[in-house]
Amino acid sequence: VTQPKRFGALAVQWGWLWLGLGLWINSQLAHDPVAAHLQLANFLPFMAVTVALGTWLPQVANPHREAETWAGWLLVITIPVNVLAAVEYWLMTPGAMAQLSGVWGLQWFYGKNANFGPRADLLFGHPNTLACYFVFVFALGLGLMVRHCRATQSAGSALPVQVPSPRVIRWLTESQWRLPGVTLLNLVGLFSTGSRNGVIVAIATLGLALVTSPGQWRLKCLIGGGLSLLVTCAGIFGIGGRSFSWEMFSQDPRLDVWRIAWSHAINHPWWGIGLGNYGVLYEPQSVPGYDAMPHAHGLWFMLLAETGFPLTFLMTGIVGWTLYRAARKLKTLERSQRSVVMGYLWAFSSLTIFSLFDLTIAYPRTTFLGWLALGVIYGTTQTHLTQGSDQLRSAQTKI
Repeated sequence: VTQPKRFGALAVQWGWLWLGLGLWINSQLAHDPVAAHLQLANFLPFMAVTVALGTWLPQVANPHREAETWAGWLLVITIPVNVLAAVEYWLMTPGAMAQLSGVWGLQWFYGKNANFGPRADLLFGHPNTLACYFVFVFALGLGLMVRHCRATQSAGSALPVQVPSPRVIRWLTESQWRLPGVTLLNLVGLFSTGSRNGVIVAIATLGLALVTSPGQWRLKCLIGGGLSLLVTCAGIFGIGGRSFSWEMFSQDPRLDVWRIAWSHAINHPWWGIGLGNYGVLYEPQSVPGYDAMPHAHGLWFMLLAETGFPLTFLMTGIVGWTLYRAARKLKTLERSQRSVVMGYLWAFSSLTIFSLFDLTIAYPRTTFLGWLALGVIYGTTQTHLTQGSDQLRSAQTKI
């Protein structure tokens, strides 16, 4: 069977083909079809990437090594990003702006950079988007830490010799503290964004890792210590000059944004108002203080309002079933393979939690990471069953 045929069969079996067709019909029926067709770019190409990974990875000799390599490079790349985020955070503090805004070379920076206060956004468009990126890569790093701890424990055992690690993984594990240090560095970048949503998601991700990680007391102590430190710092110092309080939830403008989205969903339950049409139909000051509102600031509110209930349930069902199958197959993987896949599961979970408060799918960078993780999760767990079935058939033939 050729790769294109596998791709097509997988798209049909998963339901992505039917979802894509439904989204295209939705765009045809939208209040503003042009805006809806433009928003298809946030779905169809990335859905194709996921299906392509699910098709290609099972055919690779060592797909878990590929997934581990990608996670390692994503983690290493964040080193300069974290440093730049910390620098931008400092430059955007009131004291630094007062002293440096007239300095030659920084005038362009202050003139072009959006002023979100003492919060870093780099080239991600908004601090929350950058925070989403940091939490995603942080979760991948946690998975690599689990993998490294297991490799260390197995070094003196009678287990078979492991395949040599990729170069980037060897560099991360040359020193005992390099991998944990690079992973935890993402929390520095996270605080530089001043994103309360990001901190909440990071706390949830650490809690998930603490509960689902294997019973290695040193690793659990490290994860638990990171969780305690994150909660303590957020409670004492706040985030981006803002403190955590009940008012941040009860007076959040998102409540009004979600109310408008829900009214659209109730009034247009079958096909919604059309992708990208929330901002088109938004009336100025519907949310006090906001003349414009580009999206519903929540993935499921956006899907319900813009695509209707059937397509929302279809997309949620496809993704949920994929994750459920992968979680069930984790125990059939080798321990080192399981750790890598768990890292991608934690990373995808972080994006899912973030999507409760914001719309990660509106930003191509974070959107790509989410679909990449989903494709890796499916491809690496499906590989084990495919190889196992081939071995079983081979054994049966010999008998």
